[in-house]
Amino acid sequence: MTSMDTSPDLLGTALVVLAVGFAIEVLRIVREQPPVDPSRPTWPTRHATPPPGTSVLVGAHVTRWRRRSATAQVAELVRRGALRLDPRDPARVEVVDVHGLDPVERLFVAALVGGEPHVGSRAHLRADDTALAGRIEGVQAEVNALVLEQGLRYRPAPRPERVWLRLALLALTALAVVLSVQDPRCWWVALSLAFAALLHRRREVVRPLTAEGAALRDHLRGVHDWLRFADLDERADLGPLLPWAVVYGDLRAWRARGGEEDPALRVLLTDLGGDREGAGSEDEQPGDAWGDQATGGSRKEHDGAYVPSAD
Repeated sequence: MTSMDTSPDLLGTALVVLAVGFAIEVLRIVREQPPVDPSRPTWPTRHATPPPGTSVLVGAHVTRWRRRSATAQVAELVRRGALRLDPRDPARVEVVDVHGLDPVERLFVAALVGGEPHVGSRAHLRADDTALAGRIEGVQAEVNALVLEQGLRYRPAPRPERVWLRLALLALTALAVVLSVQDPRCWWVALSLAFAALLHRRREVVRPLTAEGAALRDHLRGVHDWLRFADLDERADLGPLLPWAVVYGDLRAWRARGGEEDPALRVLLTDLGGDREGAGSEDEQPGDAWGDQATGGSRKEHDGAYVPSAD
């Protein structure tokens, strides 16, 4: 009587391999959970005053409403008297005061005038000036880096172990294939691990906001809500809200409340596209003359790859 060859019983070993693969997937999922932010109100309080000590560019980057941020920053500097417009040609600006500029504003004014700003420096703000657009893009990139570094907006967090976890899963898949060749009952284990490896989603992990970042974001949301929803007879100092009305596309609402900008500034806002009405949300907004430069040149690096649905 001839004995028949039988396959070795490797199902138990294959199940151990599957359990290890499952543990790797659980570890990856746990490690890549979304960040936990500081506690915040369900609906931020409305604010009729901008956050003190925050430049318009920084605030626009924090909230990701950047498409009109450059024109809004110009409006803020003109409103405060740091820049002066030529009434005959509002696109021509002159530096009047440099002492009240914070570091970001000083960097921005330097981009406008093409060098270190001083009283009397002049610039011609033209939408077709590619050199000016390039300098503004550089400023936006630096502001972006500052906001991310200070934890004022979500930023990608490095996860070097992600590569090793994926390689470990692929190695287990290869081992399961070897076991399956010897014991056909193990093929379902190999297929399960292969399927998990192929669908190994690369989810960006981000650092949570700092308490300062969450508070600043909520304050700026409150400013936006005030501009849109506050009663028309609600009293407030509308001057400081002008640049934020530009940022959020709410100039019409700001003017309806009694806001009135300098005639030369009104012309400049129109010429640069800063008076466009808001449509959509955040980066879907129509931009100003430098809207394409507002992200600093790299959308993925600028935004991070993770934006919470409620953010």
